[in-house]
Amino acid sequence: MKRNLLIIFILSFTIITCKENSSSEKQNETIEFYKNNPNQIFKKIVHQANFDSVYILYNNGVLFKRGKQYKENQRFGIWELYDRNSKLREIREWFVIQGNLK
Repeated sequence: MKRNLLIIFILSFTIITCKENSSSEKQNETIEFYKNNPNQIFKKIVHQANFDSVYILYNNGVLFKRGKQYKENQRFGIWELYDRNSKLREIREWFVIQGNLK
């Protein structure tokens, strides 16, 4: 009897864990491509509940900049900018003060 309960507990835990992992991996994304090269990603936006994570790439596929924005396309927080060789060249921090971007 104890063994059956243990097996049921393990199976239940496994099913719940798998269900949580699969839902966290499914993120709503928007992808834009370069107009002159429709196979190359220009911008990828990962939509979260309260904000979006934005990734903009050079035409060679290297990350140009990344950061967060509110649903109204208003940047906030730390934005990292990279050169064409993937080296971090600049960090900017955006603040929203009384509804205005600073």
